[in-house]
Amino acid sequence: MSVEGESWMVDVGLGDGLHEPLPLRPGEYRQGPFAFRLGPSEFGPGCWRFEHDPGGAIAGLDFSTAPAGPADFAEWHPYLATDPESRLVRTVAVMRRDATSVDSLTGCMLRHTGDSGGTTRELGTSEEWYGALAEVFGLPLADVGPQERTALWAKVRGAHEAWLDARARRSAARA
Repeated sequence: MSVEGESWMVDVGLGDGLHEPLPLRPGEYRQGPFAFRLGPSEFGPGCWRFEHDPGGAIAGLDFSTAPAGPADFAEWHPYLATDPESRLVRTVAVMRRDATSVDSLTGCMLRHTGDSGGTTRELGTSEEWYGALAEVFGLPLADVGPQERTALWAKVRGAHEAWLDARARRSAARA
């Protein structure tokens, strides 16, 4: 995005990324609980590297300032949207960012990160999970019926149990 001759980086979907646009120039920037770095990318002229705070959902990303269209996303879209190995298919994720904090729900893990630190809580029941969606994220899902809620919770909880098992196996392998 360009405003009055200056280019800006605008976050349109990182979830716990930017709260406000960053000037597209090298530097370190702080917004609420997160520090970001922006600089040239090794991928070539006109490319930039965005490094997220270590407490964020992603490590970073490289991007170009060249215009992009739907064809630029066509190759990866089927994988991201349908492949069982895609993190977008494996796990339900909801994030809410404001000027001073980030709330995220990934599977059954509810996290809050703010200027004074963070908290993490595992949601063990469907009532807790749907309550967090409504209260924290403003998503009451009033249009989702009881059978659909039960099916969604079973899928979310099943994926969470698989994640817990995989994490336990990795810990045991390191021990």
